[in-house]
Amino acid sequence: MDRKKILTQIIEGDFETNNKEEQFLKSLIKSNHLEYLTEYTLDELSEFELYKIRNQDIGFAFTEDKEIISVYNNTGVHNLGKELICKAVELGGEKVFHFDGWLTGFYSKLKFIENKKERIQWDDRFAPKNWNYSLVDIFDVNTSVYAQEILDKIHSSKIIFLAMERYSQGKPDLITRYVKR
Repeated sequence: MDRKKILTQIIEGDFETNNKEEQFLKSLIKSNHLEYLTEYTLDELSEFELYKIRNQDIGFAFTEDKEIISVYNNTGVHNLGKELICKAVELGGEKVFHFDGWLTGFYSKLKFIENKKERIQWDDRFAPKNWNYSLVDIFDVNTSVYAQEILDKIHSSKIIFLAMERYSQGKPDLITRYVKR
Protein backbone atom coordinates (compact mmCIF):
# COMPACT_ATOMS: atom_id res chain seq x y z
CA MET A 1 0.00 0.00 0.00
CA ASP A 2 1.09 3.53 -0.71
CA ARG A 3 1.17 5.57 2.52
CA LYS A 4 1.49 8.89 0.71
CA LYS A 5 -1.54 8.15 -1.48
CA ILE A 6 -3.73 7.19 1.51
CA LEU A 7 -2.62 10.26 3.49
CA THR A 8 -3.49 12.47 0.53
CA GLN A 9 -6.92 10.82 0.26
CA ILE A 10 -7.58 11.42 3.98
CA ILE A 11 -6.43 15.04 3.87
CA GLU A 12 -8.42 15.78 0.69
CA GLY A 13 -11.51 13.94 1.96
CA ASP A 14 -11.65 11.44 -0.91
CA PHE A 15 -14.62 9.45 0.43
CA GLU A 16 -16.90 6.77 -1.06
CA THR A 17 -20.20 8.08 -2.36
CA ASN A 18 -21.98 4.95 -3.64
CA ASN A 19 -23.42 2.13 -1.50
CA LYS A 20 -21.96 3.85 1.53
CA GLU A 21 -23.40 1.58 4.23
CA GLU A 22 -22.49 -1.65 2.42
CA GLN A 23 -18.99 -0.46 1.50
CA PHE A 24 -18.35 0.85 5.01
CA LEU A 25 -19.51 -2.34 6.76
CA LYS A 26 -17.63 -4.61 4.35
CA SER A 27 -14.46 -2.62 4.98
CA LEU A 28 -14.98 -2.27 8.74
CA ILE A 29 -15.41 -5.98 9.49
CA LYS A 30 -12.00 -6.78 8.01
CA SER A 31 -10.52 -5.52 11.29
CA ASN A 32 -8.28 -7.72 13.40
CA HIS A 33 -9.62 -5.84 16.44
CA LEU A 34 -13.38 -6.27 16.18
CA GLU A 35 -13.58 -6.56 19.98
CA TYR A 36 -12.93 -2.81 20.17
CA LEU A 37 -15.58 -1.92 17.59
CA THR A 38 -19.30 -1.79 18.19
CA GLU A 39 -21.24 -4.00 15.79
CA TYR A 40 -23.74 -2.14 13.61
CA THR A 41 -26.31 -3.34 11.09
CA LEU A 42 -26.76 -1.70 7.69
CA ASP A 43 -29.92 -0.02 9.01
CA GLU A 44 -28.01 1.41 11.98
CA LEU A 45 -25.19 2.60 9.74
CA SER A 46 -27.72 4.43 7.58
CA GLU A 47 -28.38 6.69 10.61
CA PHE A 48 -24.72 7.79 10.79
CA GLU A 49 -22.46 10.00 8.72
CA LEU A 50 -20.03 7.53 7.14
CA TYR A 51 -16.58 8.41 5.87
CA LYS A 52 -14.74 5.61 4.10
CA ILE A 53 -11.76 6.52 1.95
CA ARG A 54 -12.44 5.65 -1.67
CA ASN A 55 -11.00 2.26 -2.68
CA GLN A 56 -9.32 1.83 0.71
CA ASP A 57 -10.25 -0.10 3.86
CA ILE A 58 -10.03 2.86 6.21
CA GLY A 59 -12.61 5.23 7.66
CA PHE A 60 -14.74 6.51 10.54
CA ALA A 61 -18.30 7.57 11.27
CA PHE A 62 -20.29 10.05 13.38
CA THR A 63 -23.44 9.55 15.36
CA GLU A 64 -26.17 12.19 15.23
CA ASP A 65 -24.64 13.93 18.27
CA LYS A 66 -21.19 14.06 16.59
CA GLU A 67 -19.58 11.20 18.51
CA ILE A 68 -16.72 9.81 16.41
CA ILE A 69 -17.26 6.05 16.10
CA SER A 70 -15.92 3.04 14.22
CA VAL A 71 -12.50 4.50 13.47
CA TYR A 72 -10.65 1.76 11.60
CA ASN A 73 -7.66 1.14 9.37
CA ASN A 74 -7.48 -2.18 7.56
CA THR A 75 -5.10 -1.05 4.81
CA GLY A 76 -1.91 -2.57 6.15
CA VAL A 77 -0.40 0.94 6.31
CA HIS A 78 0.23 1.74 9.96
CA ASN A 79 0.03 4.96 12.01
CA LEU A 80 -2.79 6.72 10.18
CA GLY A 81 -5.00 7.15 13.26
CA LYS A 82 -3.91 10.71 13.98
CA GLU A 83 -4.78 11.82 10.46
CA LEU A 84 -8.14 10.02 10.60
CA ILE A 85 -9.09 11.60 13.92
CA CYS A 86 -7.94 15.05 12.81
CA LYS A 87 -10.07 14.70 9.66
CA ALA A 88 -13.03 13.56 11.76
CA VAL A 89 -12.67 16.62 13.99
CA GLU A 90 -12.31 18.89 10.95
CA LEU A 91 -15.60 17.48 9.62
CA GLY A 92 -17.41 18.15 12.89
CA GLY A 93 -16.60 15.28 15.25
CA GLU A 94 -16.82 16.44 18.84
CA LYS A 95 -16.29 13.46 21.17
CA VAL A 96 -15.03 9.90 21.49
CA PHE A 97 -15.98 7.06 23.79
CA HIS A 98 -13.28 4.45 24.44
CA PHE A 99 -11.93 1.88 26.84
CA ASP A 100 -9.16 3.13 29.07
CA GLY A 101 -5.93 1.69 27.72
CA TRP A 102 -3.79 2.50 24.68
CA LEU A 103 -6.36 4.97 23.33
CA THR A 104 -6.05 7.05 26.51
CA GLY A 105 -2.57 8.25 25.57
CA PHE A 106 -3.50 8.54 21.90
CA TYR A 107 -6.50 10.81 22.51
CA SER A 108 -4.66 12.82 25.17
CA LYS A 109 -1.92 13.63 22.67
CA LEU A 110 -4.60 14.83 20.26
CA LYS A 111 -5.90 17.21 22.98
CA PHE A 112 -9.18 15.43 23.72
CA ILE A 113 -10.31 16.23 27.27
CA GLU A 114 -11.93 13.59 29.47
CA ASN A 115 -15.27 14.34 31.09
CA LYS A 116 -14.74 12.58 34.43
CA LYS A 117 -18.45 12.74 35.21
CA GLU A 118 -19.06 10.46 32.22
CA ARG A 119 -16.48 7.82 33.23
CA ILE A 120 -18.18 4.42 33.49
CA GLN A 121 -16.76 1.51 35.45
CA TRP A 122 -16.53 -1.85 33.71
CA ASP A 123 -19.68 -3.98 33.78
CA ASP A 124 -19.41 -7.61 32.67
CA ARG A 125 -22.94 -7.46 31.23
CA PHE A 126 -21.73 -5.04 28.58
CA ALA A 127 -18.45 -6.74 27.72
CA PRO A 128 -17.85 -6.59 23.98
CA LYS A 129 -18.04 -9.89 22.13
CA ASN A 130 -14.59 -11.55 22.09
CA TRP A 131 -13.16 -8.98 24.51
CA ASN A 132 -9.45 -9.55 25.18
CA TYR A 133 -9.15 -9.45 28.98
CA SER A 134 -5.53 -8.33 29.04
CA LEU A 135 -3.93 -6.26 31.79
CA VAL A 136 -4.18 -2.47 31.56
CA ASP A 137 -1.37 -0.68 33.41
CA ILE A 138 -3.20 1.72 35.72
CA PHE A 139 0.10 3.42 36.67
CA ASP A 140 1.07 4.43 33.10
CA VAL A 141 -0.19 7.86 31.97
CA ASN A 142 -0.24 6.56 28.39
CA THR A 143 -2.65 3.73 29.22
CA SER A 144 -4.81 4.90 32.10
CA VAL A 145 -6.69 7.99 33.19
CA TYR A 146 -5.97 6.95 36.79
CA ALA A 147 -2.18 7.29 36.51
CA GLN A 148 -2.08 11.09 36.80
CA GLU A 149 -4.86 11.01 39.37
CA ILE A 150 -2.77 8.63 41.49
CA LEU A 151 0.20 10.98 41.26
CA ASP A 152 -2.02 13.93 42.16
CA LYS A 153 -3.62 11.93 45.02
CA ILE A 154 -7.11 12.74 43.76
CA HIS A 155 -8.77 9.48 44.83
CA SER A 156 -8.93 7.54 48.08
CA SER A 157 -6.93 4.33 48.43
CA LYS A 158 -10.16 2.32 48.20
CA ILE A 159 -11.14 3.78 44.80
CA ILE A 160 -7.64 3.16 43.44
CA PHE A 161 -7.56 -0.38 44.86
CA LEU A 162 -10.90 -1.22 43.21
CA ALA A 163 -9.76 0.25 39.89
CA MET A 164 -6.47 -1.69 40.12
CA GLU A 165 -8.42 -4.89 40.69
CA ARG A 166 -10.65 -4.31 37.63
CA TYR A 167 -7.79 -3.26 35.41
CA SER A 168 -5.60 -6.23 36.42
CA GLN A 169 -8.43 -8.44 35.10
CA GLY A 170 -8.55 -6.59 31.77
CA LYS A 171 -11.71 -4.70 32.73
CA PRO A 172 -10.95 -1.00 32.14
CA ASP A 173 -13.35 1.89 32.57
CA LEU A 174 -15.12 3.49 29.63
CA ILE A 175 -13.97 7.03 28.99
CA THR A 176 -15.73 9.92 27.25
CA ARG A 177 -13.53 12.66 25.80
CA TYR A 178 -14.37 15.89 24.05
CA VAL A 179 -12.48 17.91 21.48
CA LYS A 180 -10.67 20.80 23.11
CA ARG A 181 -11.89 23.93 21.34
